[in-house]
Amino acid sequence: MNIEITLDKSLTKRLTLTPRLQQAIRVLRMPLLELNQFITQQLQQNPLLEADESKTGEVESEVLKDDKRSSLRVIPDVAIKKVNGEYRVLFNDDGMPRLRLNPHYMKILTGQHREVVDESKKSLERQHSLAIDLISSINQRRKTIVRVTKAIFEIQAGFLEHGTPGLKPLKLKQIAEIAKVHESTASRVASDKYVETPQGIFELKYFFAPGLPTDSGEYVSSTTVKDKIKKMIDAENAAKPLSDQGISNALGNQGIQVARRTVQKYREELNILASRKRKTKDSRTTNPVQEHVRSDRVPHKGITHLSQVDNPTNSNELA
Repeated sequence: MNIEITLDKSLTKRLTLTPRLQQAIRVLRMPLLELNQFITQQLQQNPLLEADESKTGEVESEVLKDDKRSSLRVIPDVAIKKVNGEYRVLFNDDGMPRLRLNPHYMKILTGQHREVVDESKKSLERQHSLAIDLISSINQRRKTIVRVTKAIFEIQAGFLEHGTPGLKPLKLKQIAEIAKVHESTASRVASDKYVETPQGIFELKYFFAPGLPTDSGEYVSSTTVKDKIKKMIDAENAAKPLSDQGISNALGNQGIQVARRTVQKYREELNILASRKRKTKDSRTTNPVQEHVRSDRVPHKGITHLSQVDNPTNSNELA
């Protein structure tokens, strides 16, 4: 039986979290690499589980064949590909063992090995229940990630063609309503899950951002505004760096109303120094991890996207 994971903190106070439901939530939260490690551990511990070799993908995704990317070990859970002129959501099964019940131990449970003592059979029954729960949780995780990803790109379709300028303001509540899941479920999917797009690899939460008003009456994504701010500063005259007020005025000339304090906030989130400190040769603050990410051109959480990758192999289409 598949489990629809729709609990949030308020609900957990009123409902008892069964071991099955706890595991389903835990599996949904896991990034792909962590899930692979967990499955490997369960295969070693539970005799009722075995890998279906006919459905197991390659040990490592094509994404990791670039040595520079492999150091951060980020594999997209899903990919957006254009097929016959339409974008489709593909789930990445690379390196993910497909689980099934061990037929040898199933014969024991069904009474075909009568010499098995009752205590051993009870232990196997417990392991059987755990195996069923795990297989169900993994299948539900797969369906939920695909469903939420489809919902995201119903709104963010413009990004696939135009990149960051095509982003729209987006809230978790909107996606939860479209995907018909609880907002907490959408949040779990968005965190530590990555998508490969024609524009590169991004963490799913990259596509969620509040909106800022424009002169046309519409709203523009704050992520798009941050990108504009970064491009302005990248192109500025080093002898006369743009002030936060100057950037605010420039955005206003483009029809985007952003207060100076908001510009300051976004600039700091981008790890860019104030104008008076950008006159030096080494004008930017450098976070060692971010510098490594930039130089290696691998995906980064949250704001930054950095690379386009090869198509994931062994992906199953779920359009």
